[in-house]
Amino acid sequence: MKTFVKRETRTVMNAVMHSLRALLFGLAVMSMSGCEVLPSSGGHEADDNPGTETVVSGDAKLLIHVDGVSRVNIYLDGEYIGSLNPGDSRTWNIPPGQHESVGTAAEDSYTPTSWTFDVAPGQTEERYVGFAPNPNAH
Repeated sequence: MKTFVKRETRTVMNAVMHSLRALLFGLAVMSMSGCEVLPSSGGHEADDNPGTETVVSGDAKLLIHVDGVSRVNIYLDGEYIGSLNPGDSRTWNIPPGQHESVGTAAEDSYTPTSWTFDVAPGQTEERYVGFAPNPNAH
């Protein structure tokens, strides 16, 4: 029984090591080919599932309309607040004041768009979000 467990453990360890070597090789190739390796958190990289929406509230509004062919992930002040499909619109209640917003496409073939704005209580910041092709996409 001990021999079987050791053999199975060795097989699993070999598979894990093979996967890690393949991952490291892929990252090295991407790095040498000029592709940017982005961090898995904190950035606004293309992501079909960016996580849980941060709940925002306040006396001002952010209204986003999506122009284009890609699903859009919206960030407000660095926090993911939601996603919209092409042709959709959505309004968020946000705190008054100065904000930075970023829209990223679910695919990495588009350059993210960002803007800063100042909104007063009762005001609505309205934006149409669309994308230009990203010449650095691989």
